Amino acid sequence: MSTFRILAIDGGGIRGVIPAIFLAKIAAHLGGGPLSSHFDLIAGTSTGSLIAAAAACDENIQECVDLYRLLGPEIFPPMTVGHRERKWTDIFKLGPSYSDKPLANALQKMFGLTRKLSDANTRLMITSYDVLNRQIYLMRSHEQATSVIPMWEACKASCSAPTYFPAHILTADGVERPLIDGGVFSNNPSTLAVSEAIRIARKDGIRDFQKENRIVLVSLGSGNLLRKISVDQARDWGPLRWIKPLIDVLLDGTAEAAHISARHIVTSANYVRWQVDLSDVNDDLDDASSENIDALQGLANAYLDCDDGAQREAYPADSGKHNI
Repeated sequence: MSTFRILAIDGGGIRGVIPAIFLAKIAAHLGGGPLSSHFDLIAGTSTGSLIAAAAACDENIQECVDLYRLLGPEIFPPMTVGHRERKWTDIFKLGPSYSDKPLANALQKMFGLTRKLSDANTRLMITSYDVLNRQIYLMRSHEQATSVIPMWEACKASCSAPTYFPAHILTADGVERPLIDGGVFSNNPSTLAVSEAIRIARKDGIRDFQKENRIVLVSLGSGNLLRKISVDQARDWGPLRWIKPLIDVLLDGTAEAAHISARHIVTSANYVRWQVDLSDVNDDLDDASSENIDALQGLANAYLDCDDGAQREAYPADSGKHNI
């Protein structure tokens, strides 16, 4: 029986430093060598897309961790007033909260201008949503139609969260598409990646797939939200006050739904999800202050240090060419 290994990485803005640290740990556990050789498909959403692309291109994952600290404040400039106060004043703005130029510059610096999805060393899938045609738009390294998309553009499209950044206008197949963050429908791309594995194998559903293949799935989260919305707030908030919190609720909800589905589709012995509760940190997608990045990194490292033995046990065994 063949093994199909999947790595799926959540979105979460600046909180992407958490799955980046997780993946650096996995890379160290694997003992070096190309990270791409250990996975048959790598999928990423939003901030997870740039980590996924780096992994598929065998970039140094530790550099991804450093990227959040070095370029995060450029992408999400420090607030001129209190962070929480700025969040509430932003809802009255007519345009996005941030310019997309620093984001584009950071991604171009990371991947260059000419590297395409087809240059990935294993199958890579990046999520986005086409708001003009009202459809999911999956950018795949292994499909001719999307494989020619520049790596930086695919990641930028997936990172273009509504209200935070403008939609990324991508011209592909002669069609101009306004693309936004794939997190609006799949902030955790695990189940989409499982579906893609079945599609790649040209099988008729999961049961048909499992006759000849087994799926091994490693899913990396960017943190569970703990901030409460009170009974009074949930009852009394109108459209303006719901705008920013609703985005967080949607992203968190789709990630949890995918986790629940994945753990029932993939056998427990072949599925592991690393996730951490966002306690004692600012869970905002755009708080790139050095204090908050320190806190996020500390949270991720504490999670790994606390449960290192159990997590190593969670890696499924494999008799094939891969070894996680």
